[in-house]
Amino acid sequence: MEDGALEELAKNSMPCVGMEFDSEEAAYEFYNEYGRIVGFSIRRDYHTKSNKDGIVINRKRDLSKWVLMKFDDNHNHFLYISQCTHMMSSQRKLCNAQGINVDVADDTGISLKASHNLISALAEGKEFLDVDEMITTIFWADHQIITDYGIFGDAVSFDTTFRTNKEYCLLALFTGFNHFRMTVIFGAALLYDEITASFEWLFETFLHAMSGKKPISFFTNQNHEMAKAISKIMPKVFHGLCTFHLMQNALKHLGYLFKGGLKFGCNFKTYIFGYEDEHELVKAWDSFIHKYNLQENLWIKKTWELREKWAHVYMKLVYAARIRSTQLSESLNVELKRHLKVDHNIVQFFTHFNRVVMDKRYKEVKTIYDSRQQLPRIKLKISSMLIQVAKLYTPLIFDLFIMSYTHPFVVK
Repeated sequence: MEDGALEELAKNSMPCVGMEFDSEEAAYEFYNEYGRIVGFSIRRDYHTKSNKDGIVINRKRDLSKWVLMKFDDNHNHFLYISQCTHMMSSQRKLCNAQGINVDVADDTGISLKASHNLISALAEGKEFLDVDEMITTIFWADHQIITDYGIFGDAVSFDTTFRTNKEYCLLALFTGFNHFRMTVIFGAALLYDEITASFEWLFETFLHAMSGKKPISFFTNQNHEMAKAISKIMPKVFHGLCTFHLMQNALKHLGYLFKGGLKFGCNFKTYIFGYEDEHELVKAWDSFIHKYNLQENLWIKKTWELREKWAHVYMKLVYAARIRSTQLSESLNVELKRHLKVDHNIVQFFTHFNRVVMDKRYKEVKTIYDSRQQLPRIKLKISSMLIQVAKLYTPLIFDLFIMSYTHPFVVK
């Protein structure tokens, strides 16, 4: 619901002094509904009921009518956004039909978790994809993914390391970070191959789905065909190389230097992250090459040619949301392995994939709910700036801001 419509609904539902209700339950339901619209949970005050007839005996009653005597619309705590209202204590309930479904599921031996998933599916509905045996590449995104990308899509990680289904297709994932530093999905695709033309089609389709918005930075592994497609479709976007895959490639091509107590791995990481000045990096790299006798190593030469895509000194002014790696999808890949089977067809695959996406969205909404349970820790209360940003940032982002505020050279 749009903010304007929500505000109008809240205004029309606001309690007024003098309102009358036929019962305590009617008053409770009215105020609980108002709390749902505005974004706060309610609870009944302590009361005592008669053992004889169950009527409240320690509150004022007049001709069985309940009258609103006082109302204060000010709040001393955060209000919850509409996506979180179902998590509030006073809103956690099932309708009669859903309750019957749960009872039936229980009687037939279906687990509580399975019945919960059933109710969720019935409440939210399902979308189906068409099946065509001629499909070679398919891209998937829904309206929420498009919305998330519009908000958080300035830095994108693109990973193609997960393979699935009986055709051993490549699963390509577009991911990033949200305002809680949680992985957010910007799209998924099944690729038949890894040629430049396939990547060009995918990136064009991705940008078209996102209304043409291009990211500021785009991180991938060290794939030549992929790089060619990026330079053509997104020529002005910063293309960064995943530092994790860079180290994996170093281990693959120079594994012998990682053995025998040599500090090659640590030295290599230093050139990725440790230099602020370009001249110092070049000088140190030359020394590094001579130390390990790598002057003629083809992989080292190629990697150095691409240094502007992985060395911090060239990236310190590029907005990257501190990604630097495509490993954002690693935890997602683990979840996918639990849900997907090798014999799934396209429809089955995306049905199960959507379940993983919905699980991640629920965790995000739960995090939003939890973050509003208490105010961020303001460590330097004398700073008016920190007091201001504490009201704007999520707790995790606020802690990162505090770190950079107190130790400006720690956070890169």
